[in-house]
This record gives sequence, structure tokens and C-alpha cells, in this order.
Amino acid sequence: MLGKRLERLWPTTPRSAFVTAFAVSLLGGVAINLLLAPFVGRVGSFGGLRHDGYWELATNVAQGNGYVFEAGDPPVFHRPPLVPALFAPLTLLPAFLHRTALVVMHSLMIGLTSALMFDFTRRVFGGSAARWSLALLLGYPFLYWHVRNPMNVVIQTTCTTIVLYLLGRELLAACQRDKPVGNLAAPWRTVLLGLAAGAAILTHGTMLLSVPVLLAATGIISLRLGSIRTLRISLTAGLIALLTVAPWTYRNWCVSGRFIPVVGGAGLQYYFGHVHWGFDGRDDSRQQWARVIAASEVGTTEMLKFCGYTDPALDAMANRRMVQDVQSHPGRFVKRAALNAVEFYLPIVHDVLLPNWGTWRNHVEHVLQSTWHLGLLALVGAGLWRNRRSRAASAGWIAVGAIVGLSACYCPFVTCITLCQYCLPTLPVLAFVGATAFSCRPAVNSEDVPVDQEPVSERFRRRRVGSGQGQVALTAK
Repeated sequence: MLGKRLERLWPTTPRSAFVTAFAVSLLGGVAINLLLAPFVGRVGSFGGLRHDGYWELATNVAQGNGYVFEAGDPPVFHRPPLVPALFAPLTLLPAFLHRTALVVMHSLMIGLTSALMFDFTRRVFGGSAARWSLALLLGYPFLYWHVRNPMNVVIQTTCTTIVLYLLGRELLAACQRDKPVGNLAAPWRTVLLGLAAGAAILTHGTMLLSVPVLLAATGIISLRLGSIRTLRISLTAGLIALLTVAPWTYRNWCVSGRFIPVVGGAGLQYYFGHVHWGFDGRDDSRQQWARVIAASEVGTTEMLKFCGYTDPALDAMANRRMVQDVQSHPGRFVKRAALNAVEFYLPIVHDVLLPNWGTWRNHVEHVLQSTWHLGLLALVGAGLWRNRRSRAASAGWIAVGAIVGLSACYCPFVTCITLCQYCLPTLPVLAFVGATAFSCRPAVNSEDVPVDQEPVSERFRRRRVGSGQGQVALTAK
């Protein structure tokens, strides 16, 4: 009874979900700035090496110095451009407003992410599940630490959610369970999806792999549904995304003389993982970057800035060493990919294997993160099992496929970093599936679907299949 009453207090529309998520995120970010950050000694931590130089790039872009970390530096090619471009206007504010302005921007992003996730969950699993998904998303405690930091992860999460939402709506329209987004014509939906996909790619280098995987998977599913239109939309959106990224690729060619679609630095990140997993024979984090350079055999740290080379020749050399190492030690490459896959949600695994790495504070963080992620994964499993015979069961498995597509692209080369930032873009999808462990009633009445959406039960009819057989199939009118 109490649970039902509490559930009714949660938002019932995407708009109210946006307002709730924005308010909670804003309060969470401000509370961390005022209370938690001073307690853990991070009150003055804003920008710098800890935050990968995004704020420094934004500052120099706003000042007209170009895409550099400092005026007079070589052009940067190992950081994607979208996040610094969005941060740039904030850097023009007085310094004491920077953190607050950033929290407001990120809270708006969290609000948009929550509204889209809420709306899609309601369309597929019903209003009750939508409210549970919002609770799971906003209940993720590490979200609010990301809200206060000038990093790419919140914007990447929002762009990824937009892409997933648009793809999901296309699949619902393909099986005639929903109207297209905004009742837009297919060309406009294609352009919208393509621009969203391009924006997602420009938030992080791995999205160059993840986004095509998501588009291709949608195309394959659309073939299974017999929707050539959805297949065309996926393919054309991919081309639009390619055109969106092309100017940045050309810019990288001009400043580096190399073909770098989004970002460089793959080789250096590879050897960072080499040291991270102790493949150099040590189990501590002392002299970490010196060991990374030694492993890559590049031989100098002079052109190293914000975890990447500013000299294209050194970056190319690190990439060649990476290819040679993979060819020479394929088993070790597979092992590190498997370890990265486990650490993606369970960072405590690294502490168990290398107990001398990090501080006691890192160990506590990893225990809390791993415990929370295990709970979310357990809810995902429970939701899939509970609704295995539901007509909406396939939606859960497609969402799991999206999680795999988003996470698998990190595992071969990119190693886990602080507060599991890389797994945050998968959080809305985890909440979408995990909510079905509490409630899953496929939208069949006006309470669970938008007022302008025809109930699913009215758009589907049962027909007998075969002559004399008792099979029943659910097909679209």
C-alpha cells in the first residue's frame, strides 16, 4: 500500500519527468559542491588533468586561441569537439559562476535524458514501469558527481539516449505499435536521427564504433519486421552522421597529416591499459605514465598533455607499437579485453587482482560502485525472467543488445577510469529494462500511453495460422 502511494507521487508525463530530474540533479550537484566535495578534499578540483582538459579547450576556443589546451600549444587531436564547444559559452562567465553554470547545463541534460527514457519506457512497458525507470536512473548516486565535473560523460549520455530513443521509436513504428516521432515525415526523422548520431560520435571516440553498431542492428531488426522504410532510415541516417563528422575529420587531417575520424590516442590508451592490468610486471600505480611511455617504447613524455600526445608523429608511433603488440601477444589482448569487460561494471575486480593499486578511498568507491551495478544487473535479469513470456519481452532483449553494443566497443582498448564514467551512457538502458522487475504492463489503455496514441490492443488483432492448427499469432492490421 505504501509503495503504491509513493509510486503515485512520481511523475506521470515526460514533461514532469524532465522537471523532476532537472530539480533532483541540480540539488544533487549543488549539495556535492557544498557538502561532499569539501569532505573528500575535492572542493577546488575544477578542470586540469583530473578532468581531461575539456574546460581548458573550451576556454581557449572562447578566447579565440583555437582548439588548444593553452595559447601557443599545438592543435589538439585527441579530444572530441562537441563538449568543449558546449562548454565554451560558460567559460565567459565570472570564474565563481563556472561550477554553478556547469551544474545547471548538466542538469538540463539529465532532465532531457530522463524525459526520453520515461516516455519510451511508458510506450513499451506502461506508466508504472516508466516511473520505476526514473527512480532507478535518479537513484544512481554517482550520477551527481558527474554533474559537477567538466567532463564529456553527461553530454555523451544525453546524445546516446537521443539516438536510442529515435531508433526505438522507429522500431515501434515499424511494427505499428506507435506513431513516428512527432508525426514527422520519414525524411525529417532521418535527418534528426543522423544529426543525433553525428553528435553522439563527436562526444567520444568509441562512439564511432558504437553508433554504427546500433544503426546496423536496427536495420537488421527492421528486416526481420519487414520494414524496408526503417532500414532506409537507418542507412541514410548513418550517411548523414558520416557527413556530420566529416568536417572534423578533415580538420584533423589538416593539423596532423593523418586520417583521424574523431580522436587520436588509441595507442597510448592501449598501453595505459597495459600498465593498468600489471602486464609490465608491477601491481602499483607509482610512476604510471612513465611506465606507459616505457611500454609503448615511444621514449618521451615531453609532448604528452592531458593523457595524449600533441605531436602527431609520436601518436602514430604509439599506434604502430600497439598493432605490433596485438599481433605478437593475441592471447594477452583477449585477456585484457575480457578484464576490461568485467571491470566495466565491477571495478572491484581490479582491486582484487592488484590490491596495491590505488588508495583506500579508491577501494571504497569501487566497492560501492560494484555493489550498485550488481544490483542494477540483477534487476535487469529479474525483469527479463519475469517478462519472458510477455509480448514485450523482445524489447528487453533488444535493450540488452544495445547495452552490449555500447559497452563492447570500449573493452579492447579503453580501460576503466574514475567513477565508472564509461558505463554512464548505458544507465538509462539499464533502468529501462530493470524497471520491468517491478512492473511490466505493456501499454494497453489510455492511462499508460499518450492521449494521442491509439492503444496497442486496438491496433492488433489475432488471427489463426494454418488450417486446423490452434496456433495464434499477433500481427499488425
